[in-house]
Amino acid sequence: MALERHGIPSLTVVTHSFADYGRRLTRLQKMPDLPMAIIQHPVAAKPEDLVREDISSQYRDVVRALVRE
Repeated sequence: MALERHGIPSLTVVTHSFADYGRRLTRLQKMPDLPMAIIQHPVAAKPEDLVREDISSQYRDVVRALVRE
């Protein structure tokens, strides 16, 4: 959120278990439109290639959030 406040596009990556909490935080910080990529939970117990596959499936949304025109 601090980066966004300084004009640097950013994106938050959360697991689906924390997505509602993340959305509440963005509203409390008056940043309800802050982009969020939601991946499957848990992450720690998953092999790295599955986590990469999960976030890679959202590649276009991630790029769109970071490259705002």
